Amino acid sequence: MADPGPEEAAPSEAVQARPWRQGDPKADVFVFPNMGAPMLWIYTEGRWRSAVVRARHRYPDGRTAYQVAIELDRTRDTHYRTYWWDPACMRIIRRQQPARPSTHP
Repeated sequence: MADPGPEEAAPSEAVQARPWRQGDPKADVFVFPNMGAPMLWIYTEGRWRSAVVRARHRYPDGRTAYQVAIELDRTRDTHYRTYWWDPACMRIIRRQQPARPSTHP
């Protein structure tokens, strides 16, 4: 899958959401199943990177953050980060795929 760049001007960097702390507003969290999870392009550390969405956090003030599995370096290690939704530095690759019924008894 080809990244959105270079024909686009480089956007601003995606902003990480800090971890939740006692006293912070509580978010409604939706955890996506491994099979068919949504995917995003996220512009971070100077380039577009594909990421698998693991969870969506919706806050009472209307903000949304996405917890993603993303490769940030050339080691191919997967890192888990949470970024605030920003259409200027994120693009949808794939929306959630419909769940398929299990064929197991």
